[in-house]
Amino acid sequence: RYNFDGKGNGVYSAAISLNGLGDGEHTLSYHSTDNVNNEEGAKSFSFYLDKIAPEPTHAINGDQYQGNYLYVSSRTTVSLSATDNHAGIKNIEYKIDSDSYGTYGSALSIPNVSGLHNVRYRSTDNVENRSVSTLRPLYMDNTAPSTGINYGSPQFFDRDTLFINKDTEVSLRKSDAHSGLQKTEYKVDGGALKNYEVFTIPNEGNRVIGFFSTDRVNNK
Repeated sequence: RYNFDGKGNGVYSAAISLNGLGDGEHTLSYHSTDNVNNEEGAKSFSFYLDKIAPEPTHAINGDQYQGNYLYVSSRTTVSLSATDNHAGIKNIEYKIDSDSYGTYGSALSIPNVSGLHNVRYRSTDNVENRSVSTLRPLYMDNTAPSTGINYGSPQFFDRDTLFINKDTEVSLRKSDAHSGLQKTEYKVDGGALKNYEVFTIPNEGNRVIGFFSTDRVNNK
């Protein structure tokens, strides 16, 4: 016969299920009786029943921007970790898109293909409690913004040279298809970069204008 925690008086006939016990410490007491009612002294076995699955979590490292999606770049990585109440972590598993689950070892890179990707992960403890799978959608933005230049009036084009004067306004047109624009910068000749606003060129002579835009996940 056996009981748990001093309660009950079950007759042993097959492997004993622990389904009715709660998470925590328990003691199994048991003894045998022969056919002429000789009864051995009670024996006991104490154990901790861990019924609680681990809790996995993730961290996004590097470029990221929360908009309609969580946008990331090809430089972004995803770290996974997990905590467990007692038995300890056996492993963390993950899959990206339609891949099979694999064992996590180091920070993950997202496929460098523009568009939405799904990272799923789960964790198992040392007594085989497994968490439910967690889904983290990420949008890979690996496309730089587009930036162009417009010149106002007056202007005159001769062969390969555009002529303007000190009052001609120079403007930049810019767009981004995914995470959106963060900033646009320009410089004249070898000067320092400036944040874009409509500008003019006050000094006479040949000038070279450099410009570019950066999106919200730092593609430029």
